[in-house]
Amino acid sequence: MAGLTTARLLRDRAPWACRLYALFRREPAVAAAVVIGVVAVAAISAAFVFQYVVGLAPCSLCYTQRIPHYLAMPIALAAVVAGRRGAERWARGGALLLSLVMAGGAVIASYHAGVEWHWWSGPASCTGDLASPWSSTADLIAQLNAAPIVPCDEPAWVFLGLSMAGWNALLSAGLAIIGLVGTFLQPRGREHSVAERAS
Repeated sequence: MAGLTTARLLRDRAPWACRLYALFRREPAVAAAVVIGVVAVAAISAAFVFQYVVGLAPCSLCYTQRIPHYLAMPIALAAVVAGRRGAERWARGGALLLSLVMAGGAVIASYHAGVEWHWWSGPASCTGDLASPWSSTADLIAQLNAAPIVPCDEPAWVFLGLSMAGWNALLSAGLAIIGLVGTFLQPRGREHSVAERAS
């Protein structure tokens, strides 16, 4: 009885969750692609808000972390289109590719988080790689003016003890798992859904 009440509350207050669950049962690869694509768009949108509205300048590793999310958008769209057209094998291939892309994103974000925690050194673009001590002062000033440095080892924003890189690592790892689930989960309830639409 309690389970039935919970299901009704979920259906009434979060109908999108019920539809997503039903989609995962019928077309897991398509559902995984939808989730990853939507979250990728949301992640990039949040990055733009932090950069252009809040005013937090991204470092070179921050820009690199965006690449997997950029790649995920067209891949997710292609997987959804393939699944909707009945090409389940291609949809599953897209979900697997999305999983690999987001796993790469998790690695990049984890590396950046480690740089912020000073577990290892970051690239030269983060530490400055400024003119050597024997260079002239004019050369040093010119280099600073030409390429202002945003350090990668200083988190610009922290929430619950994690920087944006840390949260992105967790998010990307979760999306990679969702992609794997969509790849290997067997569809259920498809025949029942088709019968309902036919009736």
